[in-house]
This record gives sequence, C-alpha cells and structure tokens, in this order.
Amino acid sequence: SWRVSPTNDEISGNDVVLSESEIALLESAELSERYDKIRDVFLLGLYTGQRYSDYSKLSIDNVVKENDREYLKILQKKKLNGKEKNKLVKIPYSNKIKAILDKYDGYPKYISLQKFNEGIKELCKTLEFNDPVTIYDDIPAIDEVVKNVYPKWQFVSTHTARRTFCTLAKLKGVPDKIIMEISGHKNLRTFQSYLRINADTQISDELKFKYFG
Repeated sequence: SWRVSPTNDEISGNDVVLSESEIALLESAELSERYDKIRDVFLLGLYTGQRYSDYSKLSIDNVVKENDREYLKILQKKKLNGKEKNKLVKIPYSNKIKAILDKYDGYPKYISLQKFNEGIKELCKTLEFNDPVTIYDDIPAIDEVVKNVYPKWQFVSTHTARRTFCTLAKLKGVPDKIIMEISGHKNLRTFQSYLRINADTQISDELKFKYFG
C-alpha cells in the first residue's frame, strides 16, 4: 500500500514495481508486433535503470569498449529549476540488452511517451498484473483520507522500469553507490524515494545472514 499524490503527477502513477515473476512473464510472453516493441523498450529501461527520455532512445551508438569490456554510455539529460543538468553514466552491456538491440539491428524505433504509457498498461492488463494496489487520497474538503484499491496494471508506466531496477538491485544486496552510479541519482535521499520496499517485501535469507547472521 502507498500514499501518493494525485495520479496526474509524473511520479505518483509509477509508485509500483514489478516482481521477478512478473518480469519473467513479460520476458517470455508471445506478443503481437505492437506489444512486442513496447515490451522490448520497457525491458531496456528495466535492465538499465534509466529515465524514459534516455532508455527509449538507446541504440548501438551508445555501445563503447573499454579494457575488453563493453558498456553503454549514456548522457542523461534532465532539467532542474529551468537549468539542464547532464550526467554521463556507464552501464555494463549485458546479454539481455544486446539481444534487444540486435533484434532491431541496433536501432529500436522511438515510441512517443503517450503511446508507450497507453501500450504498457494495456500489455500488463493482458498479462493479468492484477495484484491489488491501495491508494490513500487526502480529501481536504471533507477532512478524510479515502482508501481505494486498484489492479497493479493501472499504475505501470515509463517510470515503473526505473523503480523496479533500483528496488530489485537493492533487494539483491547491490550497494547503493553502485546502483546510483548506473541510475544516475546524485543524492541518497532522491534515490531512496525510488525504492519500494515495505514489510511485505521478500528479502532473501542469504542476504539477511550476510549482514546479520
């Protein structure tokens, strides 16, 4: 359950993350050409932890080789208080990322933000990502908090991939500094706001014993 802002806010509609089983289903599903492309672009975001403005335009041109290893180099672009803040990030060029770029001869066709968000919700609905998500909305006029429950697919969008990347990496024990180097987060507080870890989240016994055993 999450307490979020109105759903027209860029972040509030993306407070959910996908589980590993949902990701596996997304990866393996047989899809039409339209949904196949939407799925692949979403997976690029999930494998890289980038914003949609960056992962939707990934191509073979981002691949570089250093010390016999291949990486994706991405110049992240973000406006803050009207000023453009750029950061260069370097991401290991995994086999999963390579397979997607190879599938499109290195240049997946760009999908507009609106069409992507519409399509990824439709796709997740088709795949029955129906886990309940509880939303608490403050209603000042009646001085009450209203509780509503919706299926998860309604809240999946561009940012879900980035949040899922950060959350699952954290749950696997990847240090914050390494995750932030890849995602491009500059401060810990902002990074931690992307994590969706609560009392119901399953953390492996191996990880628990690593730190507390």
